[in-house]
Amino acid sequence: MNCVCRQYGGRELLYAYFPVMHTRCDLLLWRTDPQVETRRAAERIQDRLVGIERVASYFDPCSELSRVNAGAAAAPVVASSELLTMIRICLDGHKRTGGLFDITVRSEHHRPTTAERIRVGEQRIFYEEPGLKIDLSGFVKGYALDRVREILREEGVTDALVNLGNSSVYACGSDGRQEGWRIGYNGCFGAAASTPGIVLKDRFLTTSGNDSPTRRHIVDPRTGVLREGRGAVGVVTQSGASGEMLSTSLFLAGEPQRHLLAERFGKVQYYELT
Repeated sequence: MNCVCRQYGGRELLYAYFPVMHTRCDLLLWRTDPQVETRRAAERIQDRLVGIERVASYFDPCSELSRVNAGAAAAPVVASSELLTMIRICLDGHKRTGGLFDITVRSEHHRPTTAERIRVGEQRIFYEEPGLKIDLSGFVKGYALDRVREILREEGVTDALVNLGNSSVYACGSDGRQEGWRIGYNGCFGAAASTPGIVLKDRFLTTSGNDSPTRRHIVDPRTGVLREGRGAVGVVTQSGASGEMLSTSLFLAGEPQRHLLAERFGKVQYYELT
């Protein structure tokens, strides 16, 4: 982890960054209370995110998810409570989004009903179909930010900005100049961008989409085809996990389906980004 501390207006700001989840995590943590250890909070966040990656990475052959994918179609596999919790949340999101959010799109012979072939027990998981694979890549950053929020609260950090790869952001408190943190959009969300953006406070901001005409990385589970064309959707939610599921679904959906989807997830704001 790389850390820099600076004094601004009598307060200390810690900036830290480190690689995780095939991207970079950037932290801005204000120290408003002398008893608060922002560096310790940053170290705990790094450890927690690395731990989540070891559990849920689709691309790491040594991850717990890879072990489950390799064996769960042959027999029920024992899995950690954390991985099973993530999968349960995603299966619920699959139902709430009418199948637009689908963690099984990498499965062989994928169909819109493939996710229904997953059986999750108290300690085990079983795939009722050969070739079924779970990929949590479109979900895990939001889940991780929910855990980051817990750490910040436990450590007494009340003013912070956490940016995971410029597509998943959590902000609490303020940046010291205004009510919240100003998040701009310039091809992707980030802490510093050229456009005015929005002021984010005690909320999560998640984006899904293609930041260039040649960018294609989101599969439409209804067709099995990668979504083409430049464009993105940003969504502000009270939960990082919900934001990941909803932003992907809104990107794939058209109007008026977007409005109906947003209503299912409660009080959310969404933006079409170009």
